[in-house]
Amino acid sequence: MNNKGGRRHTVSMTGPSREGNGAPDGGGESTGTINSDSRKVLIVEHSAVQAEMYRLAFSKRRAELIFAANGPEAMAVLAREPRIDLLISDINMPEGNGAELLATVKGTTKFPIIAIGARANLVALEDAVRNQVATHYLLKPWNLRQMRELIGQVLPE
Repeated sequence: MNNKGGRRHTVSMTGPSREGNGAPDGGGESTGTINSDSRKVLIVEHSAVQAEMYRLAFSKRRAELIFAANGPEAMAVLAREPRIDLLISDINMPEGNGAELLATVKGTTKFPIIAIGARANLVALEDAVRNQVATHYLLKPWNLRQMRELIGQVLPE
C-alpha cells in the first residue's frame, strides 16, 4: 500500500461494507455512506488477514474504518482527518516503528490508542501503557471476543 491516503471501510450495524476492497494491500480507497453517529477508527495494520479480522470485530458497530499500512501513512491520515475516535496500531510494521508512531500521536491527541503486538513485544506494550503512550494493549493472536470487549470499553455506545 503505497498511497498516502489510507483505505476507508465503513462498517454498519448490519455488517461490513463490501464497497471497494479496503484491504491494506489493495489499491485505491474504499468509502461508504457515513452516518454522523459513526465512529472513525484508524487501524495501522499491513496484513490483509488482520484487516479482515478488524472488519469482523467492528461488524456490530457503526464505525468508519480507515486503514494505513505503516507509520507514515497513519500520520498522513491523521493530518487530513479532523476527527479520529480510536487508533489501533500494530507495534511491528514494515515501514516505521509502531512504538514511535504511538509516542508521536499520543502527544497531540486525546483519543484512545490500542497497541497490538506479539508476546515477544509484551514489555514494549506494557511500557506503552505505563508511559501513557497507549491507553490499552492486546496480544496477538487476539480473538473477536477479546477485541470486541476492548472496543466496548474504549468506545462505549
